[in-house]
Amino acid sequence: MFWKRKINWKEIKSVLLNPLKKVEEPDPELFVLKTNERRNSYRVQPSKDEPILFRLEDKSVEVKDISAAGLSFKNENYAIGELFTVNIDLPGLGPTVPATLQIIGIDQYKRCHCRFFRIDEAACERIHQYVLNRQKEQVREIREIGKKSKSTVIRITAGPNEDPITFLDP
Repeated sequence: MFWKRKINWKEIKSVLLNPLKKVEEPDPELFVLKTNERRNSYRVQPSKDEPILFRLEDKSVEVKDISAAGLSFKNENYAIGELFTVNIDLPGLGPTVPATLQIIGIDQYKRCHCRFFRIDEAACERIHQYVLNRQKEQVREIREIGKKSKSTVIRITAGPNEDPITFLDP
């Protein structure tokens, strides 16, 4: 039993007198998480009531999701690597945001995934502000649903072209 164990006073004294001992350098990587996710920025889906639009080759294009690093939209026969200069209309944030988009991928849902190839700092900041505002809106929407139902709200998106499904946990 631990209370009957003999105390090693020399060990206690050495710890008290020499509290700082040199330890070996710890491994800088505790673990490595490997994923196919390449995004460094949080993305949001625009509101259905206030979509994000831009003009591309005389067509009005609706943005499916957006982040400070890029956006996605429905593919209309575009190819990976193509560059486009566009003016993005962010709802509630004043004039359009000029940017050059580069298509970096096209998924099985025929959605073009683009990165902002050339964008100035002020334009990037306005996009980031939109993303933050949209996140706040989504949190308010979820809270309102939860208050009305007095249940836990769970939102799941089945696929990139589908809207989130809201489940209420009674």
